[in-house]
Amino acid sequence: RAEILGAAIQRPDLRREVIQELQLAMEAPTNALRLAKERGWIPVEIDVRSFAIFNLSIISSLVYPELLNDDLMLENYKHISTSAITALLMNEDS
Repeated sequence: RAEILGAAIQRPDLRREVIQELQLAMEAPTNALRLAKERGWIPVEIDVRSFAIFNLSIISSLVYPELLNDDLMLENYKHISTSAITALLMNEDS
């Protein structure tokens, strides 16, 4: 993941491909979040596209704890991420 994103900065062809994949990856979560907003399940002030890219960023950032090869840290990272996202969607203050 990190190598592809890094290479996309300097390679316009790869950058276009990555952007296209990001837009595809954001489509389903964005549509689901729009529906959730319409039904009052999540706060209306959440921008669904920004949230979708934030969520993908959390997934991509897993590369750091994976590099450390520390299972406990990876488990805790996933817990922190899930808790933060849940609090945001449920409009809970931490």
